[in-house]
Amino acid sequence: MLDITERKKAEGELRQSEERFRSIFECAADPVLLISMDGYVQDANQEACRTYGYTRAEFIGKHGSEFVQADHINVFSDAVATIKSGHNFSAESVDVRKDGRSFPVEVHVAPLGHQNEPMMLCFIRDITERKQLEQQITQLAFYDTLTKLPNRRLLGDRLQQTVAASKRRGCHGALMFLDLDNFKPLNDTHGHEAGDQLLIEAARRIKGCIRETDTVSRLGGDEFVVLINELTADRAASASEATVIAEKIRNALGEPYLLAPRGGSQTGETINHQCTVSIGVTLFMNHEADSADIIKRADAAMYEAKRAGRNQIRIDDV
Repeated sequence: MLDITERKKAEGELRQSEERFRSIFECAADPVLLISMDGYVQDANQEACRTYGYTRAEFIGKHGSEFVQADHINVFSDAVATIKSGHNFSAESVDVRKDGRSFPVEVHVAPLGHQNEPMMLCFIRDITERKQLEQQITQLAFYDTLTKLPNRRLLGDRLQQTVAASKRRGCHGALMFLDLDNFKPLNDTHGHEAGDQLLIEAARRIKGCIRETDTVSRLGGDEFVVLINELTADRAASASEATVIAEKIRNALGEPYLLAPRGGSQTGETINHQCTVSIGVTLFMNHEADSADIIKRADAAMYEAKRAGRNQIRIDDV
């Protein structure tokens, strides 16, 4: 005969521990996966099934990397390596549901001894709403609400980067200050909605005239700024190239605007408006002045274009 009281006690405690784990595992508000050290799913809670669209039976046996978007697959391999080294792991990633839709997640992985085997316990949180809110905050902080163009704050940041790059590479950059010539009469005659439509269309036309690496910004009202980077080391050649771009913008903005504000569309009226632009251009390379001074010089050149009769381009001669 052998007294097995202690063994039975240990078995009972283990069973209670397993039951507590199962209860916590299933009641978790976020997806939780139990994954073996070789990367295969051993268990999934109800929230994981709901979030990813798989049944528990479909989850079990799949490799954890199957639920990670291809360009974030390194997050899963990093998690496995970190857990094997004896440390917890946390990161943001992008996962994929059964129907192919991707969504951003925050992942926390911890080592777990489960049924005498080392496992990884993965807590996953869908952070879609948080990312959307962050994007909205960024949009409000750095972009114009009407045209969706970079605002003055973001322009200042990009201008500093472009000035620094021009010093490193020994090439010119150009900044253009644009002011629409016949904008106020449109607002006065047809209202701000018509004016807003024109500004949106003007922004679209300007963007169509430059490269993706360049920047168009709206400072406010009918004032726009165009930042051109990576011109040449030769000032005359850079001025010529900037003039070609400015002329392209001037021609694009000079085309008629067909506007249909709500008040006009209800009566079947379409507004045909002609609006030219005055453009001031300044070049910079190895420039020691700050961003505000560069914008000021382009602004002064723009006023020279206004004084010359509008619908003109003037280049700062500094």
